[in-house]
Formats: sequence, C-alpha cells, structure tokens
Amino acid sequence: MPIRRLQTITRAAIAILLAYFSGVFSVQAQQKILLQHEQQPRPESTRNSKVGQLDAKVSLAYLAEPIINPLGGQTQTGGLLQGLWLQLKLGSGLRIPRTAWRELDHWNISTHAAIVRGDSDYYKQIGAAYPLQTMTASGQWLTEASLNREAGEGKLSLRAGIFTINPEFMQTGIFNYYVHSALNDTLNEEVIGIPIAPLAAPGIMVGYGDLNRSQAGLFKLGLFQIVSSNQFGISLHENSSPSALSGGVALLQWQKLLSGQRKSKGSHTSKIIGHADELPPPNLMVGAYWSQTKATGGIQPNSSGSIPQGQNRTIYGALTLPLSQSADGISKARLWFAGRVGLDWDNNPAPYFAGAGVVTQGLMRSRPNDVSGVAVVSTGFSPKLNPGLTQESVVEINHLIRITPKIGLKPFIQIILNPGGGGRYAPILAPGLQFSALL
Repeated sequence: MPIRRLQTITRAAIAILLAYFSGVFSVQAQQKILLQHEQQPRPESTRNSKVGQLDAKVSLAYLAEPIINPLGGQTQTGGLLQGLWLQLKLGSGLRIPRTAWRELDHWNISTHAAIVRGDSDYYKQIGAAYPLQTMTASGQWLTEASLNREAGEGKLSLRAGIFTINPEFMQTGIFNYYVHSALNDTLNEEVIGIPIAPLAAPGIMVGYGDLNRSQAGLFKLGLFQIVSSNQFGISLHENSSPSALSGGVALLQWQKLLSGQRKSKGSHTSKIIGHADELPPPNLMVGAYWSQTKATGGIQPNSSGSIPQGQNRTIYGALTLPLSQSADGISKARLWFAGRVGLDWDNNPAPYFAGAGVVTQGLMRSRPNDVSGVAVVSTGFSPKLNPGLTQESVVEINHLIRITPKIGLKPFIQIILNPGGGGRYAPILAPGLQFSALL
C-alpha cells in the first residue's frame, strides 16, 4: 500500500470517528462530571444510575531513578531522571459493571501527559548504546488524546486519536517489572519515528477478541503516522529525531492467555512500572509491523549515529510461562522469552533482539507482595548503519519492595556487556534505585 494512501486512510478513519461521536459526548458532557482518583474508586454504580451521567478518573504516577557506575565504561559517574505521568479518563461506564453496560458506556475519552527531567545523556557519558533507566529522554509530551471503545463483555475494541503503540503493541505486562530501557520497552525497537512512548502520533487501533474469555485470543490492527519527537511535545534530548518526518506504520498482533488464570482487573500496573497485585497471566504474543519512513528536514543523527529511512518489516513475539503455584493455585513466578527480527537490515539500526528472564513474587514469606526479577537481553546492530558494532547485552537483577500497594522501592544492579557494541570499553557495573508512586 503506498504510504500516502496509508496516511489518508488513517486520517479519514480518525476524522469519521471523532465527528460521529463528538456530538454524543458533547451532549452528555452537560451532565455533572464527578472527579475522583482512580486509585480510590467509589463502589461501582448500578444500572439505576442516571443515564448519560459522566464519571472521570484521574491518576498520577511519579518515578525517580538515581544510578551510578563505579566500574567499567568510558567514565565513572552518576545520573538521575525523574518523571511525572498524568492520566484523565472520561466516560459514562467507568463506575458501572461491564455486565450492565449499554453502548455509550463502552466509550470513553482518555488523555495522558508526561514530564521527564534529568540527565538523559547519562548512558552516552559512560559509553553505553542504550539508556540504563526506564525514562529515555528529558522533555514533556502529550502521550495520548484518544476516543476509545472498550470491549466490555463483547469483543470489539477501538481507539482513535493521538496515542503510542505501547502498551497495545510490542509490549507485555512482564516487561514493566524491569528498569533498563531495553527491558522495560517495546523489545528495544529503534526505528526512528515509530510512536513508542513518550512519542505519540495520530493513529487508529481495532481489536477483536477477549483475553479472558475468547478461545481464539485477541487480535489487534494498528495504523499510525510517523512523526518527529517534537510534534506533540518538547524533547530536551540532545539528539532528538529530525524535525520533519513523513511516513506510516501498520501493526498486526495476536495475543492469547495460556491458562485459566485471568488477567487481573484490580491491578495497579501502569505503562511504566509494575505495581500489579498479581503477576501478569501466562500468555503468548506474536506480531509484525511494516513501516515506511522519510526524513525531510532538520536532520540530526540519532543515538546510533545514523538515520534509518525507507521500508522496515519486523516480526516479534513474547512468551510468558508459569513456574510455580501457591497454596491457592495461583502461580507466583513467571519465566519469559522475547525477541524480534527485522527483515530490512540496511534500514534498521538494531535489527534483532533476544531476551529471557524470571519474575517471582513473595520469595520471602514475611514479604508476600514483593517482586524479584532477573533478565538478560541482547540487541544487535546493523553492519551497514553501524559498521564495526556487533551487539550490546544487559543483565539486570532487581527486587521491588512494596511499601504500600502504590509506593515501591526497587534496588537493582545492571551489568552492561560490550557497552556501545564496539568492544572499546570494559563491562559496566551499574547499581541504582527506582522509587515509584501511584497517586
């Protein structure tokens, strides 16, 4: 499909959805709006609630990640990044049981914003190819402004507007329990312009199926426009993407639960950090994407020293398996494998990724809600776009201490093998601490 036609279809679909439903929501918005924090919900209302009454859910997440590398790399120093995420969701079905939803209750409007401050070039100072922290760049962004239809007890879900590909695509819940950006990410995808958080873009997503009830699993199709890092925000990163980009990306993904353990509806997991009451259920995710990218002005090199343009096709997948069960029959440990491979190595700066890890909950009986994780991943570089570079690998060991259900401290240790991919530096030893709070 020509790229201009892909952009035209995406924009037309968004315009039709917004035009049709904006009238519905503008009428309902005249009703009383009840503002309340998502983490302190009132009891769910019944179907006797006034038809058309809107509710709002507000959530706030804070993250701080100090880190230091006493050994290895280009130099020994420390860094700190802090981030704040705000989410506002507006809809008539937010407090109503899904079994009682009418059509309007399936729909909501969601807005996300992110602010990150700190030394986002710390990883470059020590000679690493990828950020050692979850947050990858300083700046502020509108990460979502979308109209959504949730499936509820049905199978059809829709999203249209401005949003990121993750966590809908290329990400599974187990990744949120790690700190390094190559782990807490979309399989460390690096093709420029693809809207990976916090970078958002105009797009549309259609889903069919239900992870909890459908034997066939959940299918998703997404179409997004390629955008620069400053189109819906301000990047303070030294080497942000080109100021003028054109193109598009199409994604297709299938996901299915592997056991009767359902996805937790009462979790506090955010897009960034793992604070769930239960570990993510065992599942299989398989997908692929096709993108076409062109830089048209204001060109600066990206973090790998070159700008990938043209066609990129990638196949990816992740498998999460149960390891052990508690007395109540719920698995308290996960073994996972994940990987991706690009088919266009001349255009993809990091065409392959592979990793595996273990996450376990309640290792100590006195701390049943604490979560421990260990993982190793490796990212390979394109010999054409990054001549002389091979791969950079990461080993991470962490332990989440849940002070409260919404406040956590996660000490961690990372070992960066072959920093920068060129064999120039000794392995990096980097201990750090992640403080997270959901307000």
